[in-house]
Amino acid sequence: MPPSSQQYIKSELLPCIGATNRAIRSTVGTVISVLFQIVGVTGWIELFQALHQCLDSNDLDHMEGAMDAIYKICEDVPEELDVDVPGLSERPINVFMPRMLQFFQSPHASLRKLSLGCINQYIVVMPSALYMAMDQYLQGLFVLVKDPSADVRKLVCSAWVQLVEVRPSILEPHLKNVTELILQANKDSDDEVALEACEFWSAYCDVSMPPEGLREFLPRLIPTLVSNMVYTDDDESLADAEEDESFPDRDQDLKPRFHASRLHGSENGDEDDDDDAVNAWNLRKCSAAGLDVLSNVFGDDILPTLMPLIQQNLARTDDESWKEREAAVLSIGAIAEGCITGLYPHLPQMVAFLIPLLDDKFPLIRSITCWTLSRYSKFIVQVTE
Repeated sequence: MPPSSQQYIKSELLPCIGATNRAIRSTVGTVISVLFQIVGVTGWIELFQALHQCLDSNDLDHMEGAMDAIYKICEDVPEELDVDVPGLSERPINVFMPRMLQFFQSPHASLRKLSLGCINQYIVVMPSALYMAMDQYLQGLFVLVKDPSADVRKLVCSAWVQLVEVRPSILEPHLKNVTELILQANKDSDDEVALEACEFWSAYCDVSMPPEGLREFLPRLIPTLVSNMVYTDDDESLADAEEDESFPDRDQDLKPRFHASRLHGSENGDEDDDDDAVNAWNLRKCSAAGLDVLSNVFGDDILPTLMPLIQQNLARTDDESWKEREAAVLSIGAIAEGCITGLYPHLPQMVAFLIPLLDDKFPLIRSITCWTLSRYSKFIVQVTE
């Protein structure tokens, strides 16, 4: 792009950061981020001056427009704001960080969301500006976890998941408090918040945090996971199953509606990319993945809490409770590897119970039963031998 064109675009963009129309502000923020990646941090000193003025303006449109642009820069090239810039007395992130932390207390949900989203982008790279303000950041998270905005609550859970994954030492002194709040968020009325919170359990176990830190929460955590494994009424898989119900089962119909983890990939690498309803990551699948991981960490210790829940759901034989029965079968499959020592003596009875479910009137019970039996197949062979 010729320098003259760059200069013209810059001069037109900056006055529009605080446009009264939100769609215009959003588009301006996107273009600013793209152009910033072209010219670099030293090629647009005026941008930082304009953003700083907007943040200090106390006008919502200008503050929101500036934060939108900063968020998109942080999302695309966060490291570019953590460099020394000739002509500026401070690194851009050192100037923006205190203001973003102040916005945690803003009465405007849009500013709380944008500021938290910006700072979350720096958890991995951890500039000194965030490291030095870590106590203030964490205290802000403890307040925002109860925010009336679901978008903000979701970002709080995302922050804790990222911290436990890449900066567990920072979270460790606050772990009990964080775990309690995550457990509450796992039951949030907003499914996206609950899903983000649910990612915490797999992340916690995968980084080899001390398992004893979770043990006291298991009696409340396991029922939450099992409850969240029940199909919701708006799950796309239900609509697909209703369409397929009048046709004989095909091989692809027996593919389970359960995957490993959004963070760590599916355990089945040969799934159809275009099967969106099956592949869509949701709270049900994340909860099943969490139960799987917990069973591998705690083994048979989870059975005294889990098995009564499974038995209770399996005992509900009315048609209205088929989703609870299906979740119970999914639970049995999820713990196949982690709890096999405790379950092994009962395999003959388990198989005898599961086999008739292959002819169940509900197709999703048939499919999850196939998957669950496959999880135990190598152990079943050992028993029969």
